[in-house]
Amino acid sequence: MEINVITLMKAIIGGAGLGFALPGGLSFLIPAFTVTAGIAYSFALAGAVALPALYAARKSAH
Repeated sequence: MEINVITLMKAIIGGAGLGFALPGGLSFLIPAFTVTAGIAYSFALAGAVALPALYAARKSAH
């Protein structure tokens, strides 16, 4: 199993960006949902962990 470090870093950054975007879209769909800094950072942290984990899982499967 070879994991490319550059691709892993891109997955971390992309996951954090996706995490920041999700609460904004969610508040657009549900106007009563208020996005605070804590929620935005929590979603960014979850995305920064989940996307590289998916990348590593897919690389280990091949």
